[in-house]
Amino acid sequence: MRKLIVALAMVVMCGGMTGCSDIMYEAAKGKFDRANTLTSFNRCYEAYQEIYPNINSAYDDIKIQSKNFLSQESFGECLKKDIENISDTANNIDTNIELINSIYAMHSINSYISKNSTIIEEYIKNATIARIISRDIKIDFANINSIPGIKNEKTMPIAYTNSLNTLKNSRNSYIFDKLLDSINDKYCIDCTKNFKKDMYHIKYDKNMLNNKKFITFAGNDYQKISNNALKNVVIIFDQSDKLTGFDTINILKNNDGIRIVDKNTNNTITVKVDKLEYNITTMPEQINNIMYAQYQCDLGVAITMPQGASYIYDHISGGSRIDYAYMVTIFDGSNKIKEEVIRNSISDYYSYCKNARIQNVFGGVFPATVMANGHMQNQCSGTQTQSDSSALKKRVPMELATALASMLLDS
Repeated sequence: MRKLIVALAMVVMCGGMTGCSDIMYEAAKGKFDRANTLTSFNRCYEAYQEIYPNINSAYDDIKIQSKNFLSQESFGECLKKDIENISDTANNIDTNIELINSIYAMHSINSYISKNSTIIEEYIKNATIARIISRDIKIDFANINSIPGIKNEKTMPIAYTNSLNTLKNSRNSYIFDKLLDSINDKYCIDCTKNFKKDMYHIKYDKNMLNNKKFITFAGNDYQKISNNALKNVVIIFDQSDKLTGFDTINILKNNDGIRIVDKNTNNTITVKVDKLEYNITTMPEQINNIMYAQYQCDLGVAITMPQGASYIYDHISGGSRIDYAYMVTIFDGSNKIKEEVIRNSISDYYSYCKNARIQNVFGGVFPATVMANGHMQNQCSGTQTQSDSSALKKRVPMELATALASMLLDS
């Protein structure tokens, strides 16, 4: 029976290999109708994107028709104007990168398009430069090399300013590395001089501070920047909750903006964490007997069941929950700078099914080997293990560490 159902499904889905081929061929042909409609509205770049994949079609006539479509001089003129218009109004550099990549693909078409693609490419480059200078497109050192030719003495200082503003507001090792590569660029004469002043105002992470290029560049200023870049933090946990404290501190040691220290110095933030609540609730396990009549089962299951039989299984569920609350007080020296209660409830529920069976009207029972219907699939797709309270406990220090890091880095 199973083999018959599988065979029927394959026939329905595909109608044999010839049927599948027909569907793929008709789908490829359908692209011409969509491309013609788009072209009539002068949306020729979308039409190009619709047709271009057909250049590599498995069907020779589709290949020829696609090349003929793209080689029309009238279509080439429309495509050129449409790409220029898109580039002219693009509000991000990614759009123009996509256009340039499409133009590289156009070179492979022996048509009017490839003859003019270099001209279009040059237009996009010039339009991009103009929009960077007018601040309509934002660019930084991470992507200024994306389009050859847009880097010059006017765009590089703008990219420097944008990169620096990013680094003043967020820790970004990638942009920082690109900035270090670019500060001595011939198109950015003042970048090196400006960075000597600006490097005090960046948000550093540990990777940035360990960057060998930066250590060399900063020279005698490096130690001062390193000392001020990360917050030196002493964390004091409630004595009744030392294990949570130990785990939380270990997690915070991996935070890029925080340096955990053992004692107070002149440049140290002290964090006092007091436990207000920590309750673990275990929900008793429940077993529910679920029954479906034959007509409630999927057809493929129902036809294997005796007339009037029922499909039955046991659904088991349970779980545990932790409710916690901590008072966090942050001191800069003897000055209290922040106080906040961190509280949450976290839970771990489980559910699974077992003992699936079919019972006939006379009381006979035999095992069921397939799911009865979609409802059963939803009911029985849970974790087939009981709740692990120890795993739940590990989530508390992780959540605490996240909350503490947020408080510290904002203070």
